[in-house]
Amino acid sequence: MFGGLISRFLFMASHETRDLARTTPPRDVEAQWIANEVQNRLDAWRAVDGDRILFQFDPEAANRYDEWYVSTRQKLRALPDSRQASLADRVLVYAKKIAMVYAVLEESPTACPLLSLPQVEVALVVADFAYESLMWATRGWCGPRSATQERHAEIENKITRAVREAKDRQMWLRRLLRRTGLGSAEVLPVLNSMKTAGLLDMTPHPKKRVLISWIG
Repeated sequence: MFGGLISRFLFMASHETRDLARTTPPRDVEAQWIANEVQNRLDAWRAVDGDRILFQFDPEAANRYDEWYVSTRQKLRALPDSRQASLADRVLVYAKKIAMVYAVLEESPTACPLLSLPQVEVALVVADFAYESLMWATRGWCGPRSATQERHAEIENKITRAVREAKDRQMWLRRLLRRTGLGSAEVLPVLNSMKTAGLLDMTPHPKKRVLISWIG
């Protein structure tokens, strides 16, 4: 936790600097207290159902997170500099982690934990603040995107929309090509990039069929 979650989010900024946001490392005593509190709660949860704790969203929380995810992903793809997107895309993961910290601290241990809408809403506020802070800190050196980057982002948005709206969030590659009106030469490199990023999976089937499954 010290190198990731606490360093990124669980701190209080004392003042605003003129140029870039500068934060000092978390103070050992306070950081250790927070880590111990979370660890103690995690131990209590693990005593209920083993080492693995699988959190799921309740229906309202799932809809809210999905809306935020799509909106934030579109903002990331529209950034004028790919370096900004590379720095900011982890906010998609940390939003879930922050919600899970709230759940661990607030809820009683159970074998089937759910993230509630209030927990997700607060986590998204923190994640949005982190995103906007990063945009402020990097706006001085960001630049325009190339035509290739623009096209890549456009194709990814079409793929994301088509697969997420499909039944069970799965779609055959041929149907995806028909749905988006794109050719395989354009779509396959973007699909491979999205697979590498952990957004979707591509499963080969007989007769050269490929099933696209949304993960992100």
